[in-house]
Formats: sequence, C-alpha cells, structure tokens
Amino acid sequence: MIGTTQYPGMMTLRIYNSAGEHIKTLFEQELTQPLSPMAINWDGKNKYGQAVASGVYIVYLQKPFGRALARLVVIH
Repeated sequence: MIGTTQYPGMMTLRIYNSAGEHIKTLFEQELTQPLSPMAINWDGKNKYGQAVASGVYIVYLQKPFGRALARLVVIH
C-alpha cells in the first residue's frame, strides 16, 4: 500500500535488483493533492516484459518529503 498526505512533489515506486540496476517503475506521479492509500501489484516482470530471475529485489518508494526501502524475495 502506498499513500501520502505530503504534497506537492513527485512520488515514485521503483524496483531494483541487488546490484542496484533499475528493473521497473511501478508508480510515478507528480502530486498536487494527497494520495489516498492504494495497492500496487508487481507482476514479476522487468521493464521489457520479461520475467525476472529468482533473487532479492529492492523496493524504493520516494515521496515528496521522504523515502523508504524494503526488500522483496522472488522465488520461482
């Protein structure tokens, strides 16, 4: 779930691999008002539509006045 009462500014949700390479952008929007909580699903594919390999991925959320990181494990 993502959402924020912080605005204005850019909000992005991106996936990176353990080497720091950008895999896919799941959400990117310039906020002009608060963003209600919403679920964002990732289909396990990269920005080229290919399934990613098993491994650890980094979820990076950047919002107007902060950021957060989380780890995600993909197992096939």
